[in-house]
Amino acid sequence: MIVEPLAAPADGVLPEPLLAELTALYAANWEFFALSGDRTAIRLAVLDNNPKGLAFWTTLGYEVLGHREDRQHGRPCTVMRKKL
Repeated sequence: MIVEPLAAPADGVLPEPLLAELTALYAANWEFFALSGDRTAIRLAVLDNNPKGLAFWTTLGYEVLGHREDRQHGRPCTVMRKKL
């Protein structure tokens, strides 16, 4: 993705293609969080045998919710959550 600065239009109105893109991005983001079942936070799981991964996510502000097995392979995981 190439991101370039956008000069503010003289009339203060965003160009229609940009407004459409931002609206679609917002809608996709909202749908993602709605599917996660938690619209106020992000959840993830870290394998219990990955202490460096657990430390990484903890440093970023994620908190431990509990411990479960992953759905695909039954491996022990730590479920973490971070408020938005």
